[in-house]
Amino acid sequence: MSETIKSAELIKYNANSAGNRTGDCVKRALSLAFGIDYKELSKQLLQEMHNQNQQQWNISPVYDKLIKRYGGSSRTVQPNTATVDAQGVTRDGAITLNDWADAHDQGTFLVCTGDTPNGRSNHIVCIIDGKVYDSWDSLQKYVKYYYTFDHAVERNYVDIDIHEYLEDIVDITLQEILRISDKYAWRQYMNTRSTGVRTKTNSDNRYNAKVYCDLYLNPRPYSDREDQYAFNFGITLPIDVKEDAIIPLIQKTAKQRVYDRLWSVNEQEKKKEEAYEYSGDNNNYVRFNSDLARRWFKSLPGWVQGIATYVSIDRPGMYSDSYTIDATDGGVPITFEAYTSDDMKTVLNHYKTTGEILAPYDV
Repeated sequence: MSETIKSAELIKYNANSAGNRTGDCVKRALSLAFGIDYKELSKQLLQEMHNQNQQQWNISPVYDKLIKRYGGSSRTVQPNTATVDAQGVTRDGAITLNDWADAHDQGTFLVCTGDTPNGRSNHIVCIIDGKVYDSWDSLQKYVKYYYTFDHAVERNYVDIDIHEYLEDIVDITLQEILRISDKYAWRQYMNTRSTGVRTKTNSDNRYNAKVYCDLYLNPRPYSDREDQYAFNFGITLPIDVKEDAIIPLIQKTAKQRVYDRLWSVNEQEKKKEEAYEYSGDNNNYVRFNSDLARRWFKSLPGWVQGIATYVSIDRPGMYSDSYTIDATDGGVPITFEAYTSDDMKTVLNHYKTTGEILAPYDV
């Protein structure tokens, strides 16, 4: 009787709502293992990084401390089980993630892996009941060490498949484009027969979809050409999402993303109109690193706008200084930094009240 060869099940899952597949495996794996929101986990990693006076959040001293705080064990090194065959040849005993998951089909684990049997660890994944959850196929990487959990995180798994909602995503996104664009003057020049939305996802990806949008404008009084604006964004269904929450989640995501993109389109159209009606450039004493930063700036209190010199939004949700405002108050240069826009409001209110600058980790 031949031996049955098992193969671990890889479930493509990316908790990163921006769709990034690399660079944040610690956040993706830990948020799933702990059963908490990706954004909340990110803030906790930054806080722990600050507590340890480290410069990076994705290093083992930082995430090791957080794992233990959530009931994880100390790291267990995977032993080398090298053997010598009948010909006296030594066979490497390093085990791949695929084989390791086959042998651990019960419980939740965080497993650190590397590219070579004797190399360093450079990736971490979450394994739940023998299933490997990752945004890409890491099954052939080699296991270095792992963490176990005494108490399984309670989850409400639902057998969902984002492929069943692709038509809803297209319809909802197009409705948002038409609804939001109604507030802009160029709406009457939209070519609604050409404007469209499409989605793309891998057949084995049950939770993530990429949404592609094309906006076409016919010639306008201030522009004698047709223009196309293309933008895209990702939609992520959490692994424990309830079925009745899926459509509201899609609506919320599409509303936020489309609003941001159409605001940017409107800014570009305004520049074209100003260039047609007026000559020369207006002096702007505040610099911005993006149209998104320019739009966000307009939502800030007037006293901030009056002292700001540079406004930056860089990879929101990734770093403690994702939102930055450089300013000059009474001739003194100051900098406000925050992880999210809501955190920035807290930082600004604290400064307005106390005159002290609140660190991103203290929000």
